[in-house]
Amino acid sequence: MPIIVVAMILIFMNDKQSNYVTTTTLYTGFASGYSLKNSDRRDFYAIKTKFDNLFENIKSRTTREEIILKTLAFYLAQDTIIEKDMSVYNQLKFVVLIPEELLKKVVVKNNELKTYENLSNYYKQNFNNEIYYILNSAESPFINYFGLEQLSSIEARQEGTSDRVLISYETTDPGICFHTTRIALEVIMSDVKTIKSAESDDVVNYFLQESKLAHLKLDQAEAELSQLMTKHNVINYYEQTKWLASRKEDFEVAYQGEKLKLAAAQAAEKEAAHKMGIGKGLILKKQEVFEMRQKLRALSSKIAFIEINESIQLETDSNSSENTNKLKNDLVKYNKQLLGLKEDLQLKVEQLYHMGQTSTGIKIENIATTWLEAVIAVEEYSARINQYVVFNKEFEITYTEFANLGSQIKQMERKISVLEKDYLDLLASVNDSKLIKQNIAMSTNLKIVDPPFYPVNAEKSKKRMIVILGALAGFIITLSILILLEFLDTTIKTPERAKELTGLYLAGGFPLLTKKKIPQYRSLYSLLTNQLATYINYNYYQVKGKKDPFVVLFFSTRKKEGKTQLCQLIARDLRIAGEPTLVISPKSAEQENYFLNHNDKDNIEYVIPKNICDIKLTAKEIIAENKPEEYRYIFFEIPAIIGSDLPIQMMRDADLSLLVLKANRNWNKADVMALESYSNIVDHQVSSILNGADVDVLESIIGEIPKKRSSFRKKMKQFAKLQFKPNQF
Repeated sequence: MPIIVVAMILIFMNDKQSNYVTTTTLYTGFASGYSLKNSDRRDFYAIKTKFDNLFENIKSRTTREEIILKTLAFYLAQDTIIEKDMSVYNQLKFVVLIPEELLKKVVVKNNELKTYENLSNYYKQNFNNEIYYILNSAESPFINYFGLEQLSSIEARQEGTSDRVLISYETTDPGICFHTTRIALEVIMSDVKTIKSAESDDVVNYFLQESKLAHLKLDQAEAELSQLMTKHNVINYYEQTKWLASRKEDFEVAYQGEKLKLAAAQAAEKEAAHKMGIGKGLILKKQEVFEMRQKLRALSSKIAFIEINESIQLETDSNSSENTNKLKNDLVKYNKQLLGLKEDLQLKVEQLYHMGQTSTGIKIENIATTWLEAVIAVEEYSARINQYVVFNKEFEITYTEFANLGSQIKQMERKISVLEKDYLDLLASVNDSKLIKQNIAMSTNLKIVDPPFYPVNAEKSKKRMIVILGALAGFIITLSILILLEFLDTTIKTPERAKELTGLYLAGGFPLLTKKKIPQYRSLYSLLTNQLATYINYNYYQVKGKKDPFVVLFFSTRKKEGKTQLCQLIARDLRIAGEPTLVISPKSAEQENYFLNHNDKDNIEYVIPKNICDIKLTAKEIIAENKPEEYRYIFFEIPAIIGSDLPIQMMRDADLSLLVLKANRNWNKADVMALESYSNIVDHQVSSILNGADVDVLESIIGEIPKKRSSFRKKMKQFAKLQFKPNQF
């Protein structure tokens, strides 16, 4: 196999043309480049993904098409191509590569960019044009230079765990190799920057647009809240609500105090009236006094309104200095009027009641004064309480308005809070995306560490190395297959496996008989048959007091194990030694293909009778006219014990049983069960014979196989067995 592999490599490997290789090195910054996020943590999976993206981009069809079209544009745009840029042989083919009419359409002399654009547009028009044929057809004369399959040989790999990427390209023309690598480098760097920048621009633009919409919604919500607070004269809702609640408590305290004062004044009035000995009704009937009390009540109400309004300050415009001054002036005026009214009322009372004493002897003047003061206090407190009731209603209205207003403000503030959070999140995303964009811009700014060089020297031929590797591969593969087959082989094959599988003593073995190997191994056959004959003789002399004949049963678990030929070979060897031996074999309808002649008068065949279980060896249908007592040995062959009736009586009368095993078959449970049944029936020695074994495995039975060997083969065998001094005695 190694020789065949080497021959095929030598025949089919074409190394007439020399190959030229150029390389270039890029610094990517993927692994250890600076990041604007200023994080020392490195995501190795992300770094590996970046390198994989770069490598896959280099292998992509679009990238290869662009490289080839730009390389073609470089050569077509030149007035003349020098030998350094392309060999003379390739120039002759390149001149006729593109038709003259197409050259006039697409080529712009000394303008590579315009020529490339024209070539690209023409290439993408359809799948049946000259440029498409050059790039894709296997029959193109420049398939090894401008073919897409050839551009797949551009190799890119990371140098160790560094940021450097080594790009190499190999072809048979040094000029085309150099310029293709140079243009490929430009295309790769441009594509990486374009793809990553486009991705980052899309992300940044998306977040900018969303942040503008979020800001607009936030402004609208804040404007609605401002309109609502302006409409209801709210500067700070929560502070105003707190102030309103505190003033409500003060109002309740003052209101209860006024009620207590009113009750006290009313009680004082009654007491004074009682002491004067007059009823309250008489006084009230006095028209002038009554009218003056009405005026007194009206003035007290006005004064109470001003005082309560100043203390509570419910309306916002009451805080202005102008309004405050006006209220103070009105309060002073009303107080003067009230004072005058009190004096007039005092005079009226004195004129009305000019008695000097009461019935109890108390001066009426003092009691009248007390009564008058009580009346004035009652009127003042009644007026103030009426104003408190009015203001209480106004408080309730204000509370209701503030409750509804608070619900609206709360909803709008929650809405503003949500919109503000969305807006701030989007602003953060905008900043992150801009950082990522800048990182991408920095990371995609690939730097050329080693520019491509012009390959002057051709690469050494790899033919020798490929031949050596091919020979080794052929040897290793072949050896592996042989070892695998050996491990997978479950046949009996060797004497050791025959002993292990059957559990019987192995009497001997025999190789497969073929016409080709009979002359070569005649001495081997003789040794093996002698060994089997000796084993039978040994068992013969082990049976004491046994009269002739000695019956040996040859049996097998399956058909076609070689029992007939094997027992006849042993019988022939015994007959040569002078031992009369009879061989009895079942008659078969199939014609056996024996390679050795076994025609002998003592070799007879019998037809298997129906009552084989009870038949004996002396039966006429078995032994015919032969006399058993004339033979020392009788070899009796019985049919395969699986699927056949067994001669039970004959098996018990026999002296030795030999199981014939075929080496190239498997030993399964059916064989095990059949052998167990056979062993349970007989009470004599049962042994086995391995038939059809490979010649080499029989060395464990008879030692070294007798055959001719060259001196080299003998030395190699001694070396394999570590027998370095075989002839030291």
